[in-house]
Amino acid sequence: MIEATTPGGIGQKPIAAVIVGLLFFVVVGLSLVALGLGIGGLIQKQRRKVFAVLGIIFSVVALAMMAFVMVLGQVVS
Repeated sequence: MIEATTPGGIGQKPIAAVIVGLLFFVVVGLSLVALGLGIGGLIQKQRRKVFAVLGIIFSVVALAMMAFVMVLGQVVS
């Protein structure tokens, strides 16, 4: 996306692209951890399930948004 929107393209190692890529992996990793914790919270007995369900919903939405951004990046370039 950065390549397509920057006039003349981007250089060899632009710091903005590196930071965006690292943040992408951090968000995906944290979403997977949240999904695992949400599933673990649903499995536990005698616990409220509200926060486990909310964690699962938020992590699935975050992962879906990341997948959308990946597809959008492929379509634009």
